[in-house]
Amino acid sequence: MTQPPAPENVYENRGMGVPGPSGPPVEHAETGDQHGRDGRATCLAGRQAHGQVLGTPNGDARATGNAGFHTRSQGQTPGADNGRSVRQFLAENGWAAMAAAVATIAVEMGVFAAGLAWRMPRLHAALAALAVCVLWTALAAPVLGAFGRTAMGALLRGGIVADASLAGLLVLWAACDEMTFPAALKIYCILAAVALAGIAATRLARTPAGRCACAVLASAVLLAALASPFWIGGAIHGQTRATAEGAAAAAVYANPFYAATACLTETARLIWHQAPVMYRFTRIGDYAAAPPLLWYPAVVIYLSAAGAMAILAALRRFIRPPTGNVAPVPKRR
Repeated sequence: MTQPPAPENVYENRGMGVPGPSGPPVEHAETGDQHGRDGRATCLAGRQAHGQVLGTPNGDARATGNAGFHTRSQGQTPGADNGRSVRQFLAENGWAAMAAAVATIAVEMGVFAAGLAWRMPRLHAALAALAVCVLWTALAAPVLGAFGRTAMGALLRGGIVADASLAGLLVLWAACDEMTFPAALKIYCILAAVALAGIAATRLARTPAGRCACAVLASAVLLAALASPFWIGGAIHGQTRATAEGAAAAAVYANPFYAATACLTETARLIWHQAPVMYRFTRIGDYAAAPPLLWYPAVVIYLSAAGAMAILAALRRFIRPPTGNVAPVPKRR
């Protein structure tokens, strides 16, 4: 009697001709064996063939995955992750910073060009551009910094306003005799301190909405400081001389534009509250004597405020670390 053909080993055919790294070749079960032994031989052949396809003798898929992981890790350079992080950071914040820089230069130089086009004296056109420069920094730096996802992103987005203003100050130095190079550097320090204070205020909040609210509040405080010659009269009216002079000194030294004009006092003989355009609006020098005009008190004030807010933000993050939805780790089978 003829024996039936041997059954085809379907597990061996799944390898599609990929040989294993080691191990004996798969043998077919003998057809004359008993049915139970045939089943065991077929299962054994399937396990061996399956292990050869995965690249391991015992069919363990984790070994193949681990081998591939170590191969990729050995092929990467040590600075690959750092380079990827830098590219990701620039892709996230680079275009916003570049747009802010272009807008800053366009606004400041546009005001200076408009003043010259209206046949204003060159010094007055430079003062108008300087006023817009300080105002733009107070408004734009906190708002742009609020949209930074990280502290470095906020610093790049908001700090670029002061950096771009340095280019405008150099143009004013080249075009106006009253603007000296040391004065341009001093004004840049004032703008940088104001921008850092506004950016640090936005880092007190953790959520995007909270950072935007802090940016609006910081801009409002800076605007109030810039408008001090207009509202200080009511605060010092009727006060004692010592109290009035102390309030006037605080209003002058916390005003970034006062500090900026102090850099031009020696060359331009300019005192802001004595200027004809300000004489009828302010009571500084009337109800209380004005303090000496100095440029560095504003730098100290705003850098101190920025450092204090940065420390508060760091302590809050250390005491109450941010929580988020953590993806569950899959269990190994």
